Amino acid sequence: MNKQAQKTATFLRYCVGLDVSKDTLQVCLSVIDVNGKVTIKGTTKINNKISAFDGFLTWVNKHCQVKELPMRYVMESTGVYHERSAAAADCLVFIPERFRCECDFTQ
Repeated sequence: MNKQAQKTATFLRYCVGLDVSKDTLQVCLSVIDVNGKVTIKGTTKINNKISAFDGFLTWVNKHCQVKELPMRYVMESTGVYHERSAAAADCLVFIPERFRCECDFTQ
């Protein structure tokens, strides 16, 4: 198995987390492997403007070494500020008031 095929076999997907504000997007790109280990591949901050999205996608592609892996874009619903980003990329948008976590993180 070649090196590229080995990476594809061990990694499940890339994930881009977006922290959206009125003026900027804080971006974190990570990859998760078959054991559930998450590795941060890079972070950046971009303007929350339509004109900045081409540069954003270029940055994401530059940091994704295994092009065959699926990509997930995830963000929290933040009033109206997340809407441009959600329209530009196929995003999973979490709405905090509708999302209830029943996990006990104290243990």
